Amino acid sequence: MSDEALIVAYRENQDKKLVGVLYERHAHLAFGTAMKYLKNTSDADDIVMQVFEKLLKELLVKDVQQFKPWLYVVVKNQCLMQLRKKRGPQEIIKELEDKSADEVAQKVQLEEKLLEMEGALSQLKPHQATCIQLFYLDELCYQEIVERTGFDLKKVKSYIQNGKRNLQLMLEKR
Repeated sequence: MSDEALIVAYRENQDKKLVGVLYERHAHLAFGTAMKYLKNTSDADDIVMQVFEKLLKELLVKDVQQFKPWLYVVVKNQCLMQLRKKRGPQEIIKELEDKSADEVAQKVQLEEKLLEMEGALSQLKPHQATCIQLFYLDELCYQEIVERTGFDLKKVKSYIQNGKRNLQLMLEKR
């Protein structure tokens, strides 16, 4: 069965074994993504487990058209949330003390823009968000994106172009 067929079957009968099949197929990819962000085997394992536990609920309510790119975005977001949590208040205060007021203002402004961009990115269609993430943030070439996602080259180029345009429109509205 395809990933998408497994999701439909899971929605119908809520058999956790079906999510287990998705886990067997994609845990290694989720782990690789988590390692890229966290650079720690234990933390990456934890994220993979958290994500697949979260999928038990998410797959019942989310309309997932293409599981693999959607999973990539979910894992990435979970990693980014964990990295933000790890930065304790003491680290932030020390960083602020070490910088001039001008540098702090610039950093705050940049952080706000990044949060705004991340919010807009999460509103894109999953395949567009994945391709934008891989191309601009992970700095992969088209062929590497094709290999990682399974999309054909024309689709990757289209997703990046349309995703970039949609991002720009969303950011202009804000």
